[in-house]
Amino acid sequence: MRRVGTELPRRDPRTVARAQGLFHVVGGAWPLVSCRTFARGYGPVSDEWPQKTSGGLLLFAGCGMLRAASEEDGVRHARRVGVGTALTSAQRRGR
Repeated sequence: MRRVGTELPRRDPRTVARAQGLFHVVGGAWPLVSCRTFARGYGPVSDEWPQKTSGGLLLFAGCGMLRAASEEDGVRHARRVGVGTALTSAQRRGR
């Protein structure tokens, strides 16, 4: 039995894919544009290449999600990319 007012609104899958893609583009570009401010936000690092590599991969995953969101069968592709990046990021941060 559902209580009144507890149901979440449904989101358009294309809108979700675009929002997540944009989030990944901005988050991935940040260490590429300024490692100094990225390190200020996430802590100092001894070597910048892992942040730049992860940022570049995240940037292009986001670009793929943005492009996929505008195609007919793209929502499923964007969902797979989103789940993959989330699982990879969670594993990377769990160390």
